[in-house]
Amino acid sequence: MSEGESSPEFKAIQAKPPFFKYLAQTWQRLPFAAYLAWYQVFTANARTKVGLGWVVLRPLLNAGVYGIIFGLLLGNSRPENYISFLITGVFLFEFFASTLKGGAVAVIHNESLIKTISFPRLALPLSTVIREFINIAFVLLVLIVLLVLMPVRHEGHWQLANTVTPSWFLIIPIMAVYILFCFGIASFCARLTVHFRDFTSFLPFIQRLMMYGSGVIFALENLLSEYQTALDILRLNPVHSFLALARGAFLTEYPVLTQDWIVILVATAIVLPVGVVYFWRGEQIYGRSE
Repeated sequence: MSEGESSPEFKAIQAKPPFFKYLAQTWQRLPFAAYLAWYQVFTANARTKVGLGWVVLRPLLNAGVYGIIFGLLLGNSRPENYISFLITGVFLFEFFASTLKGGAVAVIHNESLIKTISFPRLALPLSTVIREFINIAFVLLVLIVLLVLMPVRHEGHWQLANTVTPSWFLIIPIMAVYILFCFGIASFCARLTVHFRDFTSFLPFIQRLMMYGSGVIFALENLLSEYQTALDILRLNPVHSFLALARGAFLTEYPVLTQDWIVILVATAIVLPVGVVYFWRGEQIYGRSE
């Protein structure tokens, strides 16, 4: 190949392609996005002694800290089988929080790559979601093992271990929709940060607000039982609905509500196309020096 001649695998996109062609080009770069995701997974903790173990240890430690503090503060307001309730919420919320944070910096932290190789930039937030999916896959395995071995209280009696039921398989469609929802969030935030880099400074506050407003460490129904309007509004939070459905899948004392399915499906049907279209419309500005 002569000097100055671009590789056919990464043919330069001189102008923003039509939307559906852009999606097809991004799909063709899926192996590239997956490779980038795996590389980031293995290098993120490469210099630590625990290594990839931090993928699981981090949410475990978070759950332990929240369990000690809020387990005491909540008192009689603790949800039934609080430990199982807590680790399910913390482990699954970690996926949303990490995708939000990683998506926000997907473009601005890869500007040298953008200037070196021509590819659909949507592959960057896609790579973020793939990376966090790899992480959540390890976390979900640990979560399932913990839930199986965790003593639970059911109908007033303690059981030495949780019972695996067919409802556990509901976690598959729940996670499928969750991934699409988070991809929309990551795509939207990736472009937003290009225009407003201070957005990354607000992320810790947004994550904390979402954690408290999603019922990660406590049951909103218990704390807001006297504030029905506030409770109804917070139940429209799709992250709360994802967590509620996951708890309903794994824990028999928590119902799987049709309302939560409607909330996550409607939210994903809005967030995914809005996020991807918003990102696509800025395709030509990524990597440019301001």
